[in-house]
Amino acid sequence: MLWASSALAGWWLLRDQFQQTLALLLVPAWLLSEWMDRAYYYNGSGVYLARMIAVIAAVYLTAFLHSRRRVVFGILFGVSGIVLYVCIAMLSDGWPYRYGFGYQWGFLPMSFRVTALVVLLLSVGLGWLAGRQSAVPAGVFAAVAFALPWAQTKVAETGVGGMTWQRSEPSVVAYAMVAAACAFVAWWGVREASKALVNYGIAGFAVTVVWFYFSSVMDKLGRSLGLIVLGVLFLAGGWMLESMRRKLVGDITATAREGAL
Repeated sequence: MLWASSALAGWWLLRDQFQQTLALLLVPAWLLSEWMDRAYYYNGSGVYLARMIAVIAAVYLTAFLHSRRRVVFGILFGVSGIVLYVCIAMLSDGWPYRYGFGYQWGFLPMSFRVTALVVLLLSVGLGWLAGRQSAVPAGVFAAVAFALPWAQTKVAETGVGGMTWQRSEPSVVAYAMVAAACAFVAWWGVREASKALVNYGIAGFAVTVVWFYFSSVMDKLGRSLGLIVLGVLFLAGGWMLESMRRKLVGDITATAREGAL
């Protein structure tokens, strides 16, 4: 709280980009830390925390695309880009049930869930005020963040002694949703004439494909065949994605030149 308050005061007094960046990072970190401190021992708290962080990251990823404060844009874009990947990975784990000492409080109460929803709506609203181009991407990632924990499939495993149990893992629908969100980011980057957003969307799509291959395909193939397919995937898929990326970036450059003329 002290760090966030100091950053806000510094931004108000100095009006510089460094203090603005610190304030935009520390204020959400403080609020979410306070929320998690109270909700930690409830099951489902991790999912709701990841949802809030994902939406805030989506807002920061796109709200400052056309800002003249390039330091603010660069730092927030880099931080939110990494954080968004982490949140997607957390949400893809579904609803992990924690048990043991201190975890008998049950599922997250409605008051905490409503608070999380308010934080999401405020984030989208404030992002819209900072840059109207952030509202649609934030809404897309909010929808993915809410749907992703439910896109699970049950897998039976057999251990030593013939004991069997079930575990959940992301379904094909989960990978498809993430890939579609990444494709949307690339398309939104073309729409907003942002090369950084196009590159981020293409990179996210590539990571999703590799993630799906290692998680759901490679273990079903033989070792040699799996490595061969992996090589083909890297070469052919990488070539196709790089060609698409260059075409999209080229379209942005051509449009910018036409506008300058």
